[in-house]
Amino acid sequence: MAGVEIQIPTSTTSAESVREALRAVLEDPTYRERAETIQSRYVAHDGPVEAARLLERLAVNGGPVVRYTVLDERLRLMDSIVGRCVLDRDFGASVLCDPDRALSAYNLSEDELDDFRALSRQGSSCLDRWAQLGALFAA
Repeated sequence: MAGVEIQIPTSTTSAESVREALRAVLEDPTYRERAETIQSRYVAHDGPVEAARLLERLAVNGGPVVRYTVLDERLRLMDSIVGRCVLDRDFGASVLCDPDRALSAYNLSEDELDDFRALSRQGSSCLDRWAQLGALFAA
């Protein structure tokens, strides 16, 4: 990511050029802000878990592995939950009655749970829509 370092050509490196670059990085808050952005992106990933998934897919496919982002995985998870709500009326009702308990096994973020909590506040109208969707899938 641009803006997190100052490049000093090795042909002109001196104690003074390193000192000036270090001073600039320490005094300009944009370097810290950009570094914190990178840090937050790294923190959002569970490297060992992602590596294990990629290795498992490599073992199954026996060829190149297209890497999915964490966002792709989260969207697939949300899609599978909504699909289950549509096809399993009892599960859909339990999500509407107590989303925190019904979805506890899914390891959702607070933002993702908030989406289901919002549906919970809509009550039976949402359950009716899930039933209608389920009928469409069953047809």
